[in-house]
Amino acid sequence: SDEPGHHRFVHDSIRELSLRNVDADVLQQIHQRVGEALDRRGSGSYEETCAVAWHYASGQLERSPLRVHQVARAAGAGALERFDNDAALRFFELARRAAKLGGATLPWDFELEVGEAHLRLGSLEESHRAFDTALRSARDRRARAVVLGRIAWAYQVASDPEGAWKTLQLAFEAIDARLPVEGPDSDGDTLVRTARWGINRFRGQDPGPIDDATLLSRLNYQNARLGFEHGRPLRALQSTLHALELAQHLGPSSELARGTALLGFFRTVAMRDSAGGRSSLDRAASMAETLGDPVTVAFAFQLRALAACFAGDFDEALRALELYLGNQGHWVELTEYCLSAANADMIEGLRGKPLAAHAWVQRATDRVRRSDQMP
Repeated sequence: SDEPGHHRFVHDSIRELSLRNVDADVLQQIHQRVGEALDRRGSGSYEETCAVAWHYASGQLERSPLRVHQVARAAGAGALERFDNDAALRFFELARRAAKLGGATLPWDFELEVGEAHLRLGSLEESHRAFDTALRSARDRRARAVVLGRIAWAYQVASDPEGAWKTLQLAFEAIDARLPVEGPDSDGDTLVRTARWGINRFRGQDPGPIDDATLLSRLNYQNARLGFEHGRPLRALQSTLHALELAQHLGPSSELARGTALLGFFRTVAMRDSAGGRSSLDRAASMAETLGDPVTVAFAFQLRALAACFAGDFDEALRALELYLGNQGHWVELTEYCLSAANADMIEGLRGKPLAAHAWVQRATDRVRRSDQMP
């Protein structure tokens, strides 16, 4: 290898030939020794953590199952952060096996991560099972609210708005907050928040601990999306403004970028302010890029495409969808990817361009085939 302390086979065939006649027990011992040596070196890089986990998985798991659990979970978390969800699930399964062998109890957030990986891959039943297990293990109020929020998102992905709203309400209640809904009190609150936004003084009351403000902003973001997608515009506006007000206290953040993107969509669709809406959406994407948050960058382009559709600007919608799926597609959940590709297919089909329409369908099909998990 070019790096000191690193070695590799130039060709896989040489490696296979070298190992062909090695006894299985001996090979296990070799993997175990290599894993332990790499583990002792402990560079901490994602790539090396994955290598250690792989060698341990092929080695003697019973020798140090709790250490294998730690390494495999770290590798799974790293894969999840990089949206390599198939790899994340493989590492999490290794972590589960090792924990069982070592007699360890899996914490609630382990099952949360498993559910998240399944959800991104469109495996909704598996995600629900993992989230339900996490909810049974979650003890404090914030943990329960986090899990309930992800269960609500799973319902939303499955186009079950009532299930999503019922679960979201439980998430809000878990942290002593109120789910924004239609009604006289909520309408008045919306007018106050709209006035604050209009004169650019989103201050409001101190939202409390940063963790609670972040979580509440995310829950409002989910409620806003549900409202936009299922014909509850007033509810959507309430949660958009509330999420923005909370995010202002956090400063530049993914929460502030998402809230700004939602506001841009609302300005375009409900207020017919295309220029102002586009400005907010571009600002959201720029903030997310600066923060190194590709998931929120993708979301901003997704809303930009939807806003353009509502405005009747289908050329702009297709340009935004290309940015969304072409440049940021890796960071998009499988279900959302396919739905967005279907929207592009519909646009091109209505314009009498069947070949262009088919290309979008093919893109979605290829994405599904690349996944180990079939939705």
